[in-house]
Amino acid sequence: MAPTYQRVNTPTPRNASNPRPTCMPSARATRPPQNIRARRLILIALLALCGVLALPVDVGLGDLASGRLEASPRGLKKHTFKLGLKDPRLRNKDGIEALQARLRARLRAAQLTDYTMSLDVPHSELEVAVTTRVSNARLRELLLSRGDVVLMPISPSGDTLAGLDGLLPAGVEFADEVFSDKAAPSVFLHSADRDALKRFISSIVLPEYNVFVAPTYINSAVAGYRTYFVRKDAPVLGSDGLIEVSTHAHTYPNYYFIRAYWSDDEVKASQAASGRATGAAGLLKISRAAATTGRALLLIDGQPRSVVSVPEPIEDGSLVIRLPVADQTSQREAARFLAGQMASGPHPCEIAIIRADVERL
Repeated sequence: MAPTYQRVNTPTPRNASNPRPTCMPSARATRPPQNIRARRLILIALLALCGVLALPVDVGLGDLASGRLEASPRGLKKHTFKLGLKDPRLRNKDGIEALQARLRARLRAAQLTDYTMSLDVPHSELEVAVTTRVSNARLRELLLSRGDVVLMPISPSGDTLAGLDGLLPAGVEFADEVFSDKAAPSVFLHSADRDALKRFISSIVLPEYNVFVAPTYINSAVAGYRTYFVRKDAPVLGSDGLIEVSTHAHTYPNYYFIRAYWSDDEVKASQAASGRATGAAGLLKISRAAATTGRALLLIDGQPRSVVSVPEPIEDGSLVIRLPVADQTSQREAARFLAGQMASGPHPCEIAIIRADVERL
């Protein structure tokens, strides 16, 4: 059952009832003059005849005349990164080949297929070239972020916030959620201003809890940011035993999600001493610890990225991860790139950018 929310004295966004109209240019205003269009088509045809521009074999002159062919897709760019390992102990053949394998896994999970890789083993360098419409910043995050996955059971706050009544700054308010008909409402803090909420949380002491600020729950109509409480003694599940991450589309209702699988068979005995729960058995511990709320918080490199439903029992060692993004196009891209960050396991050290180029195609 998805939690329901109530809140009090939430300020209404300015001009919410009377949004500013958006002025769209007319098609006539944005259409290039016919003589310019004709010159472009003639130029493309001449380049093709001279062999400068290679056309696909199934493209005919009718496509050129009708304007259905573009010399290069709009926004398509080639992003080239020459990368190295900052830890000198890993600058060897095994280290750079392991980096190549991790980046292949990330690109594959993010559904980026138009790429090349070139190893320079003597210098322990790797060149990666990706052709895509995705922004350079998004690619850097995918390739360079450590990729440390942490799953933590969300706890109800109980009476933790009871003493804060009257101390809340402007823009920060109480809200509550109901997880089931039998459970009492759980109180949290909500604000439209993430920085204001973070500042207030950092000013108070909650000895039993770690408090995270993240976008509101994906099924909630309440926009903004809120707090999530995790007990400091709660089990924590990491990347150990995470063997598969894939992105899927749900048809009705329409949304994109990630399915992640943990397996005990992939967990080495030496990892059991890390202080984190491991494998499918660890996933079951998370589920039991989150029995009251039925949810867990997913963090990547310490940052909250999703709220995950963790029903019990978990039969196949898998979880469905949804993204707090309303727009389907943005949700699809967010799911792909989050899956990419989760897919390879964490980088053992920081990755250095030796050179980075962007070429518009």
